[in-house]
Amino acid sequence: MFKHLAQQIFGLEGLYVDLGTTPFTPADRAVSYATFGRALSHAGWNSQLLYQHYEFTNDADWLRDNAYTYLSGVADFYANYMDKYQGKDNVIYPSMLLEDTDWWTKGFPEGKNVLTDLILFKKAFESAIHASEILKVDADKRKRWQKMLKRVPEVEYGWKEGKGWFGIYKDWQNVWPDFDEYINHLQTSRWGCSGWLVFPGEHIAGDEQSGLAPAVRDALAGTDLLNLPSKTRQLGTFHGESNFLPFIRMGIMEKYDDLRTLLLYHRFASGQFSPFATGEDVLIRSSTVKSWRIVENQYFPILGIAEMLLQSQGGTIRLFPYWPMHQSASFDDFRARGGFMVSASWNPASGMTAKITSLSGNTCSIRWERDETPVIKHNGKPVSFSRKGRDIVFKTTPKAEYELTTSKK
Repeated sequence: MFKHLAQQIFGLEGLYVDLGTTPFTPADRAVSYATFGRALSHAGWNSQLLYQHYEFTNDADWLRDNAYTYLSGVADFYANYMDKYQGKDNVIYPSMLLEDTDWWTKGFPEGKNVLTDLILFKKAFESAIHASEILKVDADKRKRWQKMLKRVPEVEYGWKEGKGWFGIYKDWQNVWPDFDEYINHLQTSRWGCSGWLVFPGEHIAGDEQSGLAPAVRDALAGTDLLNLPSKTRQLGTFHGESNFLPFIRMGIMEKYDDLRTLLLYHRFASGQFSPFATGEDVLIRSSTVKSWRIVENQYFPILGIAEMLLQSQGGTIRLFPYWPMHQSASFDDFRARGGFMVSASWNPASGMTAKITSLSGNTCSIRWERDETPVIKHNGKPVSFSRKGRDIVFKTTPKAEYELTTSKK
């Protein structure tokens, strides 16, 4: 189906995923959604999900058997698309922000160097390049993907009137001449903008101290999570709010209570979550489009809570990165990128303990910005580690278990 769509719609080789694609459509009858179908980010988004499975498991057999055909096919499509549509001015168009552009207008002012494309073109190329290196295949294709990766324009960002901003497309200042209105759009749009750079795009990890991240962090800090416009919440609170997880990854702790309120407000007594407030008369609305998204909405809160306790984007483990330090917490057997299984507990009186099992023997990197120096042991013996920027780094062996402890607050 994806191959058919790439050829039928664009006349290109490779794999393309349209917004309207469903698994129940015969492959040769798949069609494009006329407007939103030109949002090119879906193909790369799926690439990212598949490659992340490898990042967490380090299962090269799974990568080869279940993911690589797709990863390479999407990278081929994006490369072919850039060859056909990217001009000498380095602009990629036409395209659309994912469900954030209502219609085409003359000159495509909202369709050039679209944010979601810049993010996920890069991610798709990076995933295919890394996968081909791991599997030792497609060296010639890899060179082309590397060349195309360098041609993807950078996301524009900066500061204006003391406020951080980032560009959702090339001509945003013409489309949004009122800067305050534009900032409000970044803070409250359902898709396409908000925290896409952090999640699900992972263009930035979120906790960087310089560059693009501080501008994004500042732009989103003004979001009132408890009073978002209805369009943001139309498919359920945790489907539409692309800034829910970015707040967690960016460490904006002043919003912790608001996120906690949202989580509790949408929680069933069973522990499951509802897309809509559980105090409403109708818990699951009858509209088909809202009903089939129920599972999707239930998982976002669970993911959010998990990432309050453990994060590993960029391959660096973060223990309790978004947790109030005056409260105790613990978790067991969470996976982290790089092939690690992690359990940890935090107590403000006694400190932190963590158990990190290395599944593949990769080097372990832990973000460590606390005052106290941790102790790391393997089989009761101290393990040496080095400091690398804000992280502590140590070598591991496959299937080995490492214990980290601190004793001070």
